[in-house]
Amino acid sequence: MYLTRLPLYTSGKRFDNGEGGVEAGDKYWAKAADPSKSLKSAVIEGLESWLENGAKLVLVYPVPEAGWNVKYEAQRALQSTRSLAEKQVIMKTLDLSTSFDAFMERSAAARDILDNVKGDLIRVYPSDTFCADKKRCVTHSTEKLYYYDDDHLSTHGAKLVVADLFKKLDSASKSPDMN
Repeated sequence: MYLTRLPLYTSGKRFDNGEGGVEAGDKYWAKAADPSKSLKSAVIEGLESWLENGAKLVLVYPVPEAGWNVKYEAQRALQSTRSLAEKQVIMKTLDLSTSFDAFMERSAAARDILDNVKGDLIRVYPSDTFCADKKRCVTHSTEKLYYYDDDHLSTHGAKLVVADLFKKLDSASKSPDMN
C-alpha cells in the first residue's frame, strides 16, 4: 500500500484552506534521489518497479487536508458547556469542513503522479468518503472526529478509508484479472 502526503511534497507548502485554517510547520518537499529525474518520474518508476517485481499495489490517493486542527477546534467549541445536550447541539452545528475545490487544486500534482502509474493495481480515493458531495470535505460527524489534527486521520477517519479499501480488495478478488 502506498499512502503519503504527496500534496505537501509536491508543493513544499503547508496547507492553507483559505478559510482561516492554516497548517503549522515549516516548508517541506521531496526530491528524487537521482537529480536527473523529476519527483513525478521517480515516484512513478518506483511504484511501477514494485509491480514489476510482483507486488500487489494499492494506491491511496491524497487524504483531504483540513487546515483546521480538528481535535483542538472541537475541544475548544465543546468546552463552553458541561451539558451533554448542549454539546450535541454544538457538534451538529460545528463546521470544520473544507472546500472540495481547494482540495482538488492542492492535490492536482499528486493525483497526476498517481494517475500515471500503470499496471495491475487498486486505487482508493479518500475524497470519495470525505468529500462525497463534491462541495465540502468533512472532518467529523456529530459523534466522531475523523482527524487527529489538521491532516492526520484519527482512528475513526482511518476506519472509513480502510472500509473502502476492503470493498475494493473484495471486488478485485472476485475479478478474473486479479486471480
